Amino acid sequence: MIKKIDAKQLKPGMYIERFNCDWMGHPFLKNSLKVKNRKTIEKILAYGIHEVYIDSERGLDAAGAQTKEEAEQETRSEIESSVKAQESKNSISESDIENIVIKKKETVSEVPIGEELIRASKIQKEAKRTIQHLMQEARYGNKVKPELIDPVIDNMIDSIYRNEDALINLTRIRNADEYTYLHSVGVSVLALTFGKYIGLKSQSLKDIGIAAMLHDVGKMKIPAQILNKKGNLTESEYEIMKKHVEIGNLILSRSTDLPPTSLSFISQHHERLDGSGYPLGLKGDELSLHGQIAAIVDVYDAMTSDRCYRDRCQPSEVLKNIFEWSKFHFNSDLVQKFIRCVGIYPVGTLVRLKNGLLAVVVQNDGERILNPVVRVIYDAAREKYIMPKDILSVEENTVESCESPKKWNIRVETYL
Repeated sequence: MIKKIDAKQLKPGMYIERFNCDWMGHPFLKNSLKVKNRKTIEKILAYGIHEVYIDSERGLDAAGAQTKEEAEQETRSEIESSVKAQESKNSISESDIENIVIKKKETVSEVPIGEELIRASKIQKEAKRTIQHLMQEARYGNKVKPELIDPVIDNMIDSIYRNEDALINLTRIRNADEYTYLHSVGVSVLALTFGKYIGLKSQSLKDIGIAAMLHDVGKMKIPAQILNKKGNLTESEYEIMKKHVEIGNLILSRSTDLPPTSLSFISQHHERLDGSGYPLGLKGDELSLHGQIAAIVDVYDAMTSDRCYRDRCQPSEVLKNIFEWSKFHFNSDLVQKFIRCVGIYPVGTLVRLKNGLLAVVVQNDGERILNPVVRVIYDAAREKYIMPKDILSVEENTVESCESPKKWNIRVETYL
């Protein structure tokens, strides 16, 4: 049985099924291992890992510990409670569901997502070319010119104001071999979208977008065999990889005049609220707002992306994890705002409804994120496609779970 325990409860003989932290949050070769001695436990604690999941059938048990299912249900309940508490302040009448759907369509975005996806695709390609060029300049030791990003960020901001879901959806569709470049684009899109949501002013919004595009520039000085390794890093490789933050700071401080807000985003994107991050181990108030935003959007984009050694996780699963980790690693208030910003079921998510139909989330207004507008497309029981139809996910149409598009061989972007 899989159980969740405090890392301080670990004992030699226990079998760790999963570390409860993001992929780059630990230096172990695998995400599961048998605890052989106290030295391993001390190492786990030293890296700021607060909770783990153990397999009681493959090692010692922990009496009274929550099962994995109980822990996940508790987290889901906490997320839904925080969302409902906010929604109660902004209640919307449900007397006419059809009118609610129409209202959403009219007010959520000025431009339909299908129309904006065409423009957003061109913007994404432009952003990728730009960051590739700048990172190659950094690799060869040439001066990095952030001003080249200005028009790209302006176009991104315009697209986000037209329909913020278009660019976010495109950032999840990427080739694992292009991860380094498209991760920079994805983090920038998320930072801009979230910055807009929390009310950052125009110049601050632009600064955070530029910083996000450049946040991993230091990786260009990391040996290729480590940067592109098709598997987990060894402890020594992990320590080398961590140096990309300091290297990036050095490159940009020597060749640019980026504002302090941009530099804090770049230098703090791997710092954590409890001091377990790197490179400086900053904690609490030592972290800037921009640094705390960077930490959240960087992890979210990384975990919702395919990697050469790991398939991407579903957005709803990643949001659940980030919410859980906000007890230690992230600003919990910002995490709750981020969840409201992208939605528990972000646009483009494939979901199974209570009635057994599969649907693609097409609209999320931020006020009723537990009940997004979905486009039903497939009858799972009969294993056949149905005529697409937009509905509000309430009553028998309530979202029951998220599904893997790969499992059903469904290209969700074709339904947007």
